[in-house]
Amino acid sequence: MKYRNPYFENTDEDPEYEANKVLAQIEWDGTVPIDLLDICEQYGLECIFRADPSMSEPGKTAFRNEVDFYIQINTYNTDCLDGFSHNQTTLRRQRFTLAHEIAHCIFRSHINLKLQQNLSNKNNPHSKFYPKIREDQANQFAAYLLIPRKAFEQFSRQVGWHNIAQLIQQTSEKFDVSLEVAAQQIARLADYPCIAILFDRNGNPKKVPAYSADFQETKLFYSRNKSAPSGTAIAKMLSNLNQNLNQNQQTKKHFSDASIWFPEAPDWRAEKFSVVETSLQTGKYGILTFLEICKIDN
Repeated sequence: MKYRNPYFENTDEDPEYEANKVLAQIEWDGTVPIDLLDICEQYGLECIFRADPSMSEPGKTAFRNEVDFYIQINTYNTDCLDGFSHNQTTLRRQRFTLAHEIAHCIFRSHINLKLQQNLSNKNNPHSKFYPKIREDQANQFAAYLLIPRKAFEQFSRQVGWHNIAQLIQQTSEKFDVSLEVAAQQIARLADYPCIAILFDRNGNPKKVPAYSADFQETKLFYSRNKSAPSGTAIAKMLSNLNQNLNQNQQTKKHFSDASIWFPEAPDWRAEKFSVVETSLQTGKYGILTFLEICKIDN
């Protein structure tokens, strides 16, 4: 029998494939928003809504063993202690949390407790990076489960791509997800170069940016540690955050030179691209920026 090093065992399950497999197994008929509690029921996953002061995270998957585990959603001090909140913003964040935790119950590598122990072992040279990989997998799975490609493509044809802010807002409403989740999934599913970045109130990226497959071909790069560039629409919005901006505020700006957003990108020439920036205020969670990259024909 060939020796298998547990530190390097396969952990690269594809989030979209796994999400589509779940939808196929529950015989999803295309109805949205996706009924996550029905998925839990069909998979025999116990889901507990409970206020837990000891929990620092919005949700967790607790493992008794590899075949006995449950999901707990932290209700904090919300209006509903035994199910989804009646507050729309909180409910949408709980929906994403639950979809994220379902991933931890679905991915084979995530429920392999021996493998997880080995991947977290301090002697494993990859242990520093694996937790981020695991959480990114769960986040992307959640996005593909809540906004399946097939359903979004049909919906986006009806709404159109001419107004990104409108598409983000209507996707949020249609699929019952936050603006951030909607924007990031739109970026992943777009058939042209684009990137979605969520900034905190200090102008720093809060999460790993989401981008389309075509974005990589531009050779542009936006560091997760890079703050919002001065001179951009979001920079102006950030400077006015203390004035209690309306949550629905949005702004759009065109840049003929992409270097204002991507000054550190390697092996490219700024004059080859222009950028259309759409930024939306999302309340206390910060500002969402969607960048559309346009190639300039010489």
